[in-house]
Amino acid sequence: DRGLNLNQLASTKPGAIQALRERIERDMSHQQGLLAQLRTRLIKAEAERMKMQSLIDQQEQTDRQLQQMVEQKRLDEMGVSRFNARHSH
Repeated sequence: DRGLNLNQLASTKPGAIQALRERIERDMSHQQGLLAQLRTRLIKAEAERMKMQSLIDQQEQTDRQLQQMVEQKRLDEMGVSRFNARHSH
C-alpha cells in the first residue's frame, strides 16, 4: 500500500512519531490561541452591538416623545384657537 502505518513509521524513523506529536501539539496550541483571540473579539463586538442597540432604542424613544410633544402642542393650539374663536364675538 502507499501509506505507512505507525509501526512502520516508528521502525523506519525512531523520532518521527515524537516529532509528529510535538508538531500536532504546537499546531493545536496555536489554533487554540487563535480561537481565544476570536472569542475575545466576538465578546467585544457583541458588547459594542449592545451599546449601539441601546443608543438606537434611546433615540427611538426620544423621537416618540418629541412626536407626542409636537402633537400635543398642535392640539393645544387648536383648542386655544377654538376657544378664542367662540369668545371673540
